[in-house]
Amino acid sequence: MKNNSINNFVPASNYFFIEDGLIKGGVSARWQLNNHLLNFGGHIGYGVAPAWRQQGIAKKMLELTLNIYQQRKISPVLITAEKWNIASRKTIESNGGVLKNIIKEPSTGKLFCRYWIDLNS
Repeated sequence: MKNNSINNFVPASNYFFIEDGLIKGGVSARWQLNNHLLNFGGHIGYGVAPAWRQQGIAKKMLELTLNIYQQRKISPVLITAEKWNIASRKTIESNGGVLKNIIKEPSTGKLFCRYWIDLNS
């Protein structure tokens, strides 16, 4: 994992899930990890608008984003979710995420589940 960030920023791309002319969700694909992302943010962050949740959009967005990581030969990929966020954890697991550990963010006390996805297997 590289840490070439400047001022704690890393190279990233943002993608949106647009259907029927509506933005239903979005993804932030971070191409490198800094120390904070290595523990609490991961390579990929995503969200779905409340009206469109529980329709498989997050699962599809993550699948499409992982395809880009595979094309860029970035593996393994780290994705985190807060421990309470069962829906996000299921999304990660359905895309091959393997729980490595659960860690506490010192400044907030939030618990983060850290999942790794090996795209080479």
